[in-house]
Amino acid sequence: MFQPQFSYELQSKPFYELSLCFAIAINHNNNQLIAGDYTQIKLFQFKDGVLRLLKILNNSGDMTTLNYFKTKPNFISGSYDALLKLWPQTNISSSKYLVKLPKCSDSINCLVIHPSEDLIICGSNSIEFWSSSSEITQHQQWVQYQTISHENSIYLGLSLNQNGDELISCGNNNVILVMKGSNTQKWIIIKTINVENNGARLAYISDQIFAFQPYKSNYLQIYTSNKLSGDYIKSQDISVKGGNESCYEYFSAIYVPQKQIILFKNGQTINIIHISSTKLEQQQDMQFNLLQSIQFRTQSIFGTMSDNGEYLITWDYHTGQIQLRKYMKKQ
Repeated sequence: MFQPQFSYELQSKPFYELSLCFAIAINHNNNQLIAGDYTQIKLFQFKDGVLRLLKILNNSGDMTTLNYFKTKPNFISGSYDALLKLWPQTNISSSKYLVKLPKCSDSINCLVIHPSEDLIICGSNSIEFWSSSSEITQHQQWVQYQTISHENSIYLGLSLNQNGDELISCGNNNVILVMKGSNTQKWIIIKTINVENNGARLAYISDQIFAFQPYKSNYLQIYTSNKLSGDYIKSQDISVKGGNESCYEYFSAIYVPQKQIILFKNGQTINIIHISSTKLEQQQDMQFNLLQSIQFRTQSIFGTMSDNGEYLITWDYHTGQIQLRKYMKKQ
């Protein structure tokens, strides 16, 4: 099967220094970037691989998650003080948030936005669902309409499938939860998958397949849903770098359909794996190839990848800098 040759190469442009950054996000158009710096959100213009600071927004707690909406001119922040806030993406003359949601149960560890963009799901000491759907709230406002808890877990990773009707979570309790629901219906736990090691990162590859990175493991695990029973079984172990090292949370796993790659942080390493398949739904045709492992001299690595897979943006404690790596085809 054809194996593409590419890598993410560090660009030589000047980089921006931050004191402590747990969260970075880039918008869908790749022209704006936001990064947390302790309690501040720094908003940058992003052009030709160069960052230009446009605005500094002040928050009450250390930033832990940042997520852009794709169709709305807003982004959402989550912080260590358990608050979610919506901010304007375009009106940079204002330094104030648009909406502050009531406090979550504890520090925000992870967050996903439903494809409908009227449902926000965050992981804390519980999984909390915030809706602006008129079918639930009767008003155009964000309300918490549901929480899910399981055996006193702390939720560190979340992923929604592409249809937006299945959600998986992982955390500190050696369990992966599989939940069913929608942006207008309440979510229920349909499966619990017991795993040997806990972990903070997992990501759907298709509606029936997801990847999970166990803590301090040299293998990325692939889980596939049985079409008859609906149970998920571990179908593959993919060799990766960075095992046997401590690993910090707050850097979500990423799947990029356009490039057919998944990105997982593991210890002091970022692993980029390419997926080769004629049809993603057919597990027997799927091959996983570790294309690149980027080693940092610290477990404190945080970042994101652009939706089209063209840019990998990171901040790490060793350099103290936002660094840009660009997708480059090998000759």
